[in-house]
Amino acid sequence: MEGDQEQVWIRAAAQGDLQAYGQLVQLHQDMVFSLSLSLLRNRQDAEDLSQDVLVKAFRMLPQFKGLAPFKGWLYRITYHEGLNRLKKINRQRSTLDLDDHAGDAATTTTNHLEEIEAADKRRMIRLALDHLPPEDRVLVHAYYFEEMSIREICMITGMSESNVKIKLYRSRKVMHEVLQKTWVDEQAR
Repeated sequence: MEGDQEQVWIRAAAQGDLQAYGQLVQLHQDMVFSLSLSLLRNRQDAEDLSQDVLVKAFRMLPQFKGLAPFKGWLYRITYHEGLNRLKKINRQRSTLDLDDHAGDAATTTTNHLEEIEAADKRRMIRLALDHLPPEDRVLVHAYYFEEMSIREICMITGMSESNVKIKLYRSRKVMHEVLQKTWVDEQAR
């Protein structure tokens, strides 16, 4: 039923209905922001990119054919716009300004030790992700955090299935090595 409602909103929004598009934005804005943040690693840049992507998607909506899911179409726009923005940012700055995103995810536990462990895990995962090139970081994000299939990722990125699998394998290997080294270093302290 939710998919049917989404199709109604898509058709209405393609005709210029801003309320219908607002419903689509509500449904997908977290995914757009999450991917933007994964790519750009800076909250302000990710917010700007998310807004630009949602405006661009609204303008392009009449071109949406419905051959793939709307979420995948929107993910693809975010992916390509994010890579373009990343190139622009890298040209403007010699290094990316990495924000500490530890406060982004609200900790629901009241146990202080669990909060410390959870923050430590997030920090270590961010550290491992930061060792990946932006395109590989997006693949990991899409596969593990957005739970997209290899086929969906191929449609979004234009990469072959074997290329996506190889990049995911290599990314896992790099992350494993970084996490292992970090854990050994912390145990030595």
